[in-house]
Parts: sequence; structure tokens; C-alpha cells
Amino acid sequence: AIDKPLQTVRITWLPDVVNAQLTALVDQSQRNWRAFKDGDAATSAAAKQRMISGAFGALPPTMFVLIPLFAAILKLFYIFRRRLYIEHLIVALHSHAFMFLSLLLITAAGMLSTWLRPHAAWVGYAMGYVQGLLMLWVPTYLLLMQKRVYRQGWPMTLLKFWFVGWCYFWLLILALTIAAVLGMAH
Repeated sequence: AIDKPLQTVRITWLPDVVNAQLTALVDQSQRNWRAFKDGDAATSAAAKQRMISGAFGALPPTMFVLIPLFAAILKLFYIFRRRLYIEHLIVALHSHAFMFLSLLLITAAGMLSTWLRPHAAWVGYAMGYVQGLLMLWVPTYLLLMQKRVYRQGWPMTLLKFWFVGWCYFWLLILALTIAAVLGMAH
């Protein structure tokens, strides 16, 4: 039976529909958390699985929102380069596509390394080195790409690469936190 929400969200400047949706999200989050913490083994496992699948389900739209925000960060750091926002958006799309492909290859190399070590140890260890090289290649490639696209000297490119990366890191942490919170409400 559905009873009244555990906690009602009321933000005065938001429409009633949005407040109702926020109330439903908070209510479902609290129910999932209580089922996870206080439920029996099966209920706890089901709540945990719901929250994890919800968080992973929220990641694609979250990352989709991050791309234009990353382009805005690039626009901010390269404001005097007289480039259009769309050019920064293309760089952001390219960067994210490269990072996602690299993450896929790093994960595949790690899984292959783990699978091959008991059967052919030398190949498994070699795949571990390949995984490490791929991890080093990601920031190297992004730095070289930034240097080539924006055509600045090495000191300025390194400085901006560090600051853009720092800003993006915190933006990514915020996005992952939002995805986790949305996952709890799944």
C-alpha cells in the first residue's frame, strides 16, 4: 500500500508539479535507503541493486549535460582566442569520445589481463602494462590535442590544461554525486 510521503519537499519558487516530483524522489530515496539498511538480506540486496542500476542509468544523461559545460569551461579559459562556442563544443565532444573509448580499452585490457594470467602469465602481465600505458596516454593525448587546437606555447598550455582539468574534475564529482543521488531514488 502506498502511504503518504515520508518527507514533503516544498520550494516556494518552484511549480507544484516539480515539488511533487522532488517529494517523490526524496520519498523513494528514503525507502530504498531504509530497505538497504534495515531490510532482510533479499530486500537489502534488491534495494542495493535498484540504487546501483539507477545510478548507472543516470550516468549517460549526466555525461550528456557535462559536454556543453566542459565546452563552456574551455570558452572561459580561451576567451581571448576569438573562437566560437561551437568550436569549443567540438573539442569537448572529441575529448569525451576519446576518454570513453580509452576507458573502454583500459577496462578491456584489465579484464583480459586478469583472465589471461592463470593461463598465460606473460601475456597477462603484458596486458597489465598495456593497460598502464593506455592510462598514461589519456592525459598525454588530451594535452597534445589542447596544444594543437588552441596553438599556444607550452607554459600557457600546461597552465590552462591543469586549470581546465581541475575545474572539470570538480564538475565531474558534482555530476557523479547527482547521478548517485538520482540512483538512490530509482
